[in-house]
Amino acid sequence: MRRSLTPVVLSLLSLPLAGATLAADFQVDNTVYAGGDERPSVETTTVFVGQVVYDFMESPPETIIFDRQAGQFTLINRAHRVRSVVSLREVVDVVHQRQRRAAEADSAYLRFLARPEFDRQLDPTTGEFSLSSRWLSYQAEPIEPESPEVPAQYQAFADAYGQINTILNPRAIPPMARMTLNAELAARGVIPRRIELTLRPHGKSDARAIRLRSEHRYSPTISPDAHERVAAAQRRIDSYPLVSLQQYRQAEPAEQ
Repeated sequence: MRRSLTPVVLSLLSLPLAGATLAADFQVDNTVYAGGDERPSVETTTVFVGQVVYDFMESPPETIIFDRQAGQFTLINRAHRVRSVVSLREVVDVVHQRQRRAAEADSAYLRFLARPEFDRQLDPTTGEFSLSSRWLSYQAEPIEPESPEVPAQYQAFADAYGQINTILNPRAIPPMARMTLNAELAARGVIPRRIELTLRPHGKSDARAIRLRSEHRYSPTISPDAHERVAAAQRRIDSYPLVSLQQYRQAEPAEQ
């Protein structure tokens, strides 16, 4: 008998459809830093247009579009000029399968990633909070957006992106820990300005801990450049050939 989806995975499917809630248009520019590096390892721009979200990555040149109402992701490889469509149901099923395998693994670290539990601490002065465990910890500096709709929209996208990343990047950790952070942010009515992640695959005293820092610049309006990128993404949907997900993932990386 097939097991039912756990609440943190099911949350993506249970989000209200477009039209059931109000939606704001806004933009978030993101940079990710590894360790103590000052040069970002990843830069993206995320544009929210109603219930559709466009995530533009520069390297590799890829666009991911999440359309909750259509129940699908559209993946666009701008270097190889191809696109692929993945259903939301397919993504959630794959994530659940990987979560189940992790929950049954011999590794305590993998079992934690399948069903993470955290100690929570809040600084009432700054609003900063942490989610801490032996294996993984988050430190979040939030910002309260002008529009009350923004936190729920951001959570929906962040959950969706974490899950599609599990399919596109088989080495990615299961998204349940990040989805727990997303839920905490939304419950507080905020979005992140800065997040610090510490991974300790070998336990709390692990000297080889992996540290990542992300910074997020929220704008309540969409820039002219971002509007043009959204329009260009729509033109690519109309003109790029549709390929299977397997063919899309087999596309060679673009030369740097």
